[in-house]
Amino acid sequence: MLARSVLASGRAADALAFLVERIAPPHPNAETRHAETSASELQAAPAFPPVPLTVITGGKPAMAWATADKAIALRAEHQKELASLSPLSKHVVAARSGHFPQFTEPELVIDAVREAVNPAMHATREDARA
Repeated sequence: MLARSVLASGRAADALAFLVERIAPPHPNAETRHAETSASELQAAPAFPPVPLTVITGGKPAMAWATADKAIALRAEHQKELASLSPLSKHVVAARSGHFPQFTEPELVIDAVREAVNPAMHATREDARA
């Protein structure tokens, strides 16, 4: 009876979403759970500072068979825009990877982290000596 009244009210999608969340609640830190809050915070944030920034992009589109060409092109554009946030940025393309280069090309990611961290480590040591 309740199911019929929910369906009749046209709110079946709301009811289904409610039931799914009750059965398998999302993790409190799920990336999409706080998207609206994150977007608001980004809009209110000051300009990105000129700090070292490394953007690592998978060279192979993730799930290309299920992703529209336009979405793949937009993702590439967004990655370039992300890398342009700082004049001190570097854009690295992980040619053999899709969405998770940390799994498919861990050496590349480790090298990028070292390259980003080493100048700061050397500067800290030099400051300590002075």
